[in-house]
Amino acid sequence: MTDQLSKLHKLSAMKYDLAMSDLTRHNQKIQSLEAQISDLRRRLFDIPKGGSPGDVPIAMSSGYFDKWQRWAEVQIMQLNISLARARADRESYLAQARVAFGRRSATEALKDRAALERRVRVAKALEQSASSN
Repeated sequence: MTDQLSKLHKLSAMKYDLAMSDLTRHNQKIQSLEAQISDLRRRLFDIPKGGSPGDVPIAMSSGYFDKWQRWAEVQIMQLNISLARARADRESYLAQARVAFGRRSATEALKDRAALERRVRVAKALEQSASSN
């Protein structure tokens, strides 16, 4: 019984570790998306500098900067959609982590109770053998 309980506890601990690593990886993905959005927003309105003071930057006169701004706005929109999905998915990762934590805690409590019962049985057996001698 204790061997099975020990194996069950190891399994629940492994599942907990897996759930926590999945949650951590997902949180890192959310942080990465937020950083990408922040970076693009910061660069969106940075006006390119020209060669010398008073010169119009070639990126501005050629229309490249306008195209880049439109591209950046589309990228920000797509990243925001991905971020919204990732934030919505986070709830399922949290739920999996909660369940895994509960299972690990329960098997740990069962294992501790079994160990305590075993110690009590051994102590009673020692007490009975000492009293019979």
